[in-house]
Amino acid sequence: FVDELIKACNLGVNKAKGQSKCKGPLSLSAELRSMERMAPLKNVIVPLQSLLTPCLPSNGRPDEAHNPFPAKAVTIKEFHDTIDVLQSLMTPVVVRIKGSDGVLYKFLCKPKDDLRKDSRMMDLNTLINRLLVKDPDARRRNLHIRTFSVVPLNENNGLVQWVNDTSVLRHILNDLYTRNQGPEVIKTTKIQEIYNTKTRPKGNLTLLELFQQELQPRFKPIFHKWFLETFKTPAKWVAARNCYVRATAIWSMVGYIVGLGDRHSENILFDATTGDCVHVDFSC
Repeated sequence: FVDELIKACNLGVNKAKGQSKCKGPLSLSAELRSMERMAPLKNVIVPLQSLLTPCLPSNGRPDEAHNPFPAKAVTIKEFHDTIDVLQSLMTPVVVRIKGSDGVLYKFLCKPKDDLRKDSRMMDLNTLINRLLVKDPDARRRNLHIRTFSVVPLNENNGLVQWVNDTSVLRHILNDLYTRNQGPEVIKTTKIQEIYNTKTRPKGNLTLLELFQQELQPRFKPIFHKWFLETFKTPAKWVAARNCYVRATAIWSMVGYIVGLGDRHSENILFDATTGDCVHVDFSC
């Protein structure tokens, strides 16, 4: 089964070799016939974070009769035929697994990426959540880190649980700037032109001066409009803002402690139902 999942991870890469990137979904029955025939896998659980996180005995003592995992584990019933190829540099794919509970679960199959560090980061976040639950003030504020399952298949491929109802920060900002200031403002060619003409040797601005004098006036604060458009009632807006502030605060602290890098606008997601901030990609 793992061998078939590794093949799934590299579907987009193999399709893109020697040609333009694969456009449109692929068919699992056509591309991964062996994996399709394996279902149902009654002894293999769907790799969800909730099913992979052990629950220790409440009294804190050893208990041989205690079952640390859910009594009714969701196993793999079948695979959905549609495989989506994402149009990013590594061309990961999205597969859908139907569980024994009838629910369809989405997973990102990532190629050319060692996910062992991401997996350890999720372990750390799970531990931090346990500490936050124990603290009365943190519990009152519902402080937590959104976790999701990360399953390394080998040193170069892995499976990541899809985080539903989230949007990438870059996509949110691009959409807002395009609608409010026009599509020209976000074109990287225009920013490159400003850089080439305003900085040395052609210009006289330092990088800091370029940022302050040219880019800041061009990209005025706009993210707050996403909250106004997404959470339309005052009560929902306040709840979403509080959720955003608290999640961002916790991630800032955790990121500082572990030295988390590579925090660009495609590695930060926002939940459109709660305002929650979700970080992904912990390889740096």
